[in-house]
Amino acid sequence: MNTLIFVLASFAVALALGLIAMDDPGYVLISRVPYEVEVSLALFVLVLVLIFTGLYLLVRFLLRLVTARRDVSRWNERRNRARAGRDILHGYARLIEGDFAEAERELTVRLAHSDTPLLNQLGAAYAAQQQGDFARRDAYLDAAAAGGRRFRDAVSLTRARLQYQAGQVADARATIESMPSALRRRHVVQRMEAEVLRSQEDFKALEKRLPYYRRHDAFSREELGELEQQTYGRVLRLEAPTPENVNELTRAFSSLPESARHEDDKLLAYVAKLVEGGQVKRAADVIRNEQHHHWHAALVPVFAGLDMDAAEKTRQMLVWLERHPEEPLLLYHVAHLKNAAGDAEAAQGFYVKAIRHGAGARAYLELGELLERAGEHAEAMRCYKRGLQVRGNRGEPRPQSSTANSKES
Repeated sequence: MNTLIFVLASFAVALALGLIAMDDPGYVLISRVPYEVEVSLALFVLVLVLIFTGLYLLVRFLLRLVTARRDVSRWNERRNRARAGRDILHGYARLIEGDFAEAERELTVRLAHSDTPLLNQLGAAYAAQQQGDFARRDAYLDAAAAGGRRFRDAVSLTRARLQYQAGQVADARATIESMPSALRRRHVVQRMEAEVLRSQEDFKALEKRLPYYRRHDAFSREELGELEQQTYGRVLRLEAPTPENVNELTRAFSSLPESARHEDDKLLAYVAKLVEGGQVKRAADVIRNEQHHHWHAALVPVFAGLDMDAAEKTRQMLVWLERHPEEPLLLYHVAHLKNAAGDAEAAQGFYVKAIRHGAGARAYLELGELLERAGEHAEAMRCYKRGLQVRGNRGEPRPQSSTANSKES
């Protein structure tokens, strides 16, 4: 473009001089013995312009010839960059479509010319993983991490996510633990770490991290409560071994959300673990305290079965009976204890009340045994028959509660 402008300007100057020369052509004399050259001024100037223009064009041609290789290289680079930009769009489109082999090819074919190599490498890593080639995935991630410190955190997060998605939970955990502390403070990393630890069922490590999550508000209150319940509740599982230190068991139960601590299954598991650990007195105190604030019929047979003084158990259940006079489980177990203590008359009365309020087959059978010992064989047979009918019809080997889990008013 510059050359064309220069040529046009030269001809414009020559034309202007020609027009001027029509009025006063003048002349130029060039003398060198023995030669003399005399031409008009207009012609001389025109010749000079042509010579200068020719020299300029020649120099420009020679310079372009010298720099031709560099210019061609620059042109190719611009073209490859433009194509690399289109390759990213095509590559990610193939990722979305699920054509992972083609996506990887598109994202890597002009990787060296891409203005955004990080996008190419992360996309190619995902595509390689979807094809099951974890070695190639890691190679892309390593190349992305080597591209500079600015995006190293993004690469680490992507590596951990891909490893977890691929089932490489231990590798994902190692990646998270190798992250700098500033990165590990981010909520997304804390949530990912909790998920990894939960997948590994490493609840001891998760327990250590829970205060950190709570301090940095990585989870909502509901999410944190669920996580705490899963973490601390492991101690209360039937298949979990009883901790040697009973304080760990108590701390685990106390760490459950308030509502969970009043659920039957959690209470029964906690008491069972205390009894298994030899803490019968503490188990009894837990039941007494809970029954004072929240009535649980399911705890009555557990309390009745504790290895402790029978008279003390009877006294406690009589206190409960004052507040829950129609509780069939409570009536049945008071009757059972009275019967075991030899107080047949009181036992018979409680058995009758228990049956009246819906006690199961066992109450009938035990009442029948008591009547048989008292010589009332006909009444005993009727109780046996009725007990077998209840057991056969309802399939209830033990008395059922009509007020289970009712909150004490």
